[in-house]
Amino acid sequence: MTNKEKFLEAAKRRKFDELVHLLDQDDNINAKDEYTGYNALCLFIKNGGIKPKSDKLEEKSAVIDAVYYLMDKGLKIEQQVTSNGTNILMEYVYVIQGAAKGYSYADDGYDLEGKGFELFKLFINKGISYKEKFGPRQISVLDYLEEQKNTKFLDYIKEFEKTG
Repeated sequence: MTNKEKFLEAAKRRKFDELVHLLDQDDNINAKDEYTGYNALCLFIKNGGIKPKSDKLEEKSAVIDAVYYLMDKGLKIEQQVTSNGTNILMEYVYVIQGAAKGYSYADDGYDLEGKGFELFKLFINKGISYKEKFGPRQISVLDYLEEQKNTKFLDYIKEFEKTG
């Protein structure tokens, strides 16, 4: 298995310490999974159900802390639509909405009221599309948030649109 494959597999399985170790061994940290088109950052975000464990991560916000750490190390927030017809913001919103509803991965470390909301705001501020429609349902992040009645996230988008 190549370092790229190991890195992407560690991201899929949320093996944070392994990701940190591999960061120093590969200069292609933003490589994409051939099947999904996701880079490691998006793979890490979208795979609910696996709680990252590490001495470096606070339990309540383990996923979010890991995502910030990986971004600080150079993993890029992908803006384009992936091969399965979505973007990183839509994947994040799907997972965080599931966590908010108490699905099995709710305690994986999304810190819904704190750092999790801050990461959502970061994605919006970085220009990740929330209006583009995805998938067979042709639904946008904005549509999905309205459907889910997520007023906190919707209020932020409204404020963002006012202030730019």
